[in-house]
Amino acid sequence: MLVTWSTMHPLSPPMVPKVNYGVNPFYLKSTENATVDHFTYEFGEQWIYRAVLPNLQYKTTYYYQVGSPEGDFAYDLDTDNGQVGDEWLRAVQDITATKPYMVLAGNHEINGLQNFTHYRNRFTVPINNPYNDTQFYSFNLGPVHYTALSSEYVCLTFLYGEQLAINQYNWISQDLQQAKANRANQPWIIAGMHRPIYWPYPSSVSLDGDFVENYTMWILKDGNDKMPGLEKLFIDSEVDMLFAGHVHGYERNYPIANGTVYKDGPNPYHNAKAPIHITTGSAGNEEGQDTTDYNCPPSPSSAQRSLKFGYTLLHVYNATHMHMEQISVADNGEVIDDIWIIKD
Repeated sequence: MLVTWSTMHPLSPPMVPKVNYGVNPFYLKSTENATVDHFTYEFGEQWIYRAVLPNLQYKTTYYYQVGSPEGDFAYDLDTDNGQVGDEWLRAVQDITATKPYMVLAGNHEINGLQNFTHYRNRFTVPINNPYNDTQFYSFNLGPVHYTALSSEYVCLTFLYGEQLAINQYNWISQDLQQAKANRANQPWIIAGMHRPIYWPYPSSVSLDGDFVENYTMWILKDGNDKMPGLEKLFIDSEVDMLFAGHVHGYERNYPIANGTVYKDGPNPYHNAKAPIHITTGSAGNEEGQDTTDYNCPPSPSSAQRSLKFGYTLLHVYNATHMHMEQISVADNGEVIDDIWIIKD
């Protein structure tokens, strides 16, 4: 596990940022020093601290305290400069303190045109590509190979150029092919990115004339003459599931490849013939729900969709069974959709 926190001011030498931790909350006997990174942005500057806690025991509760001898603890930051990121990190602290919190960037992490400044500095992800780029990475956990990528690199080449998207494609191509060859160890392959390839309305429906959103659907799926699309890569690599957000709602699609929908049989997710695309963007935001998108007739691939605020849980049981649930916060935790993904 890796602990991350931030302060608005640097520590005064010789103070050293550290994490004290242990299984007894009254006796935090272990200590790890933290690394320090500094970044600036339009509202000011912050110092980000990261400490790795090694050799933790499985199914064991650890207590920890972060800071320095002069009392700079995590998350007690002033929000007068509009530090929404600090508010968010405080809100999810109960989750991030107990589970690895793996993130990927979307359009709201662009930070103006400052190249994802807060995303790059606030969060720590595996860097296992040759470009030292935190926008795309992968990791194995149990029977699953997870691949995270940036839809923004693909969709916003008019801001960032095409080379970043090409770098990502080349690396992810290799990563997914290796994952496909490694099915004996990780039989499931799950990919994630911010924008979905398949949206909650038919491709013939224009999103109120929004050129950018219509363009992103096409460019992610099919690419252009300078940059390959991603759908063929997911199909060829036999990706099992693809999770996305961006749309402020939930949608489960039937297995789909190149527009062909596979929904025959009592359970189309049993030995699915194509990747399963899930849009899980219903956690809530100040703009409200995407009623425009969801008032359109559903696309042919849509199996279930909902505007209720909630979240998605995926339970990976073994090499043959996964169970996905959509939980409605509006309905006090009711499961409003669930499927079994099964492979013989």
